[in-house]
Amino acid sequence: MSPLFRALTLYLLVLVLPALAMRPLLPVDETRYLSVAWEMFRDGDWLVPHLNGEPYSHKPPLLFWLVNLLWSLAGPLEWAARLVAPAFGLVALALTATLARRLWPDDDGGWTAAAAPLILLGTLLWAVFATLTMFDTMLAVFALVAAHGLLDLQAARWRRGLLLLALATGFGTLAKGPVILVHVLAAALAARIALGGAPRRHWSWLGLLALGLLLGAGLALLWAVPAARQGGPAYAEAIFLEQSAGRMVESFAHRRPAWWYLALLPAITLPWWLLPGLWRRLPGALRRPDAGLRFCLLWFLAGLVAFSLVSGKQVHYLLPLLPPFALVVARILMPARPAAGGGERAVAVLLPAVAAASFIGLGLLDMTDALPAWRGGLPDWVRAAALPVGAAAAILAALAAFLPRGPLAPALGCAGLVAAIHLAAGPHARPYYDLTPIAAHVADLQAEGRPVAFLGRYQGQLDFLGRLQRPLTVLRPAEAGAWAAAHPDGAVLMVWRRDRPAPVQPAFLQPYRNRLIGQWDAAQVATLQPAGP
Repeated sequence: MSPLFRALTLYLLVLVLPALAMRPLLPVDETRYLSVAWEMFRDGDWLVPHLNGEPYSHKPPLLFWLVNLLWSLAGPLEWAARLVAPAFGLVALALTATLARRLWPDDDGGWTAAAAPLILLGTLLWAVFATLTMFDTMLAVFALVAAHGLLDLQAARWRRGLLLLALATGFGTLAKGPVILVHVLAAALAARIALGGAPRRHWSWLGLLALGLLLGAGLALLWAVPAARQGGPAYAEAIFLEQSAGRMVESFAHRRPAWWYLALLPAITLPWWLLPGLWRRLPGALRRPDAGLRFCLLWFLAGLVAFSLVSGKQVHYLLPLLPPFALVVARILMPARPAAGGGERAVAVLLPAVAAASFIGLGLLDMTDALPAWRGGLPDWVRAAALPVGAAAAILAALAAFLPRGPLAPALGCAGLVAAIHLAAGPHARPYYDLTPIAAHVADLQAEGRPVAFLGRYQGQLDFLGRLQRPLTVLRPAEAGAWAAAHPDGAVLMVWRRDRPAPVQPAFLQPYRNRLIGQWDAAQVATLQPAGP
């Protein structure tokens, strides 16, 4: 079995299958994105995405197009839609290995190319987010395609370099918007500083880079211009201004300080910074870095600085920076062949052992009621899952002691821990996140011809899960009374705090994260106030 095939197999068996089997679609992000894809499938409008009947400008359409391509073959099945992001994860692993071979063609035995995909799939941030139906795994692929294009420009392969840059920029924009430019420009700066070659003058190289970006922008405009015309002025302003300059300079969501990513970096890059062998070899590697190591290190640091300066921050925004991080770690560890050791097995045991102790301790404290105030703040499923997760992590820690040395051990320790949590906590957590029951109930209400409204903020959590045929009416609390009077046979949905009993018995009620979500008859809504999303 080749090292790359082994990494891809581990990715599928250890990360993808447990996540898809045990984790439902998570509200509100995954449910929202598949609801957008569902409305595209239901209404046949592939140009302007919609959510609950309104144009959806927060994300470009590539993910929704790919989901609909699968649905055109298999029907609107959840499992088919959830394969898109993991498939891009597979491509990212392969492109990372290929990039390592290009950066270090003289690497003895291809050690770096074999280790980098293992390091990537075993990095905590990747292990957690690469299986979610979101956009950042797609963006990681296009950032890697851009890096390959930049290597071609440095090697004076102008045509292929321009083509790859244009495809990366265009499809990256269609995947998540102009943020792809941050990744491309970070990699371009690193390539220009770190790599040799490219006999052309500096300004000629910049001109080729600009041309590639312009070609990519033209590719994205093939969708954006007709979509703006069809969606109207408000939609056009949203996709051309609010989702680019507005998000990058003065974000309207997820605003956090500049040091936020730096504070999270130890957790994001687990378990690799725990390796003693990495720290022993780091000073020597930085004193005499080769061109490939300089390129990957500068690429990662430039991207990290750029995203730290952007006002809107979410931890998964850094997912596309993990391939250069994995390449840096692999190259630094390269002199330490697996037989030489570097603390890999100890780190593989450490992570699940700490998790086991934490969850078992939590479960024992819960059983003894030693911390009643803290206990009341935990969701029921966390308390119920604590001992099973602790036991699964303890078993994993025991098995990790027998893993072979080298990057495979920490990768399996970290990815295996994520899989163990999915498998052990899944049965307990699913009822709190799976909105299929209430979505099916709403579908039945619509089939009966009853008007249905959502009181509070609605983010499309139910449209795909219930395969709803009509949008829900979204009400503010001040509008509820008038709507109820106009629709006496109507049904009203809202989120309710679990620690506050409802004064009126709902027609349907189920857990929803740390709260409840239910349906009341329209005549009852005057006595109710929602808890929020």
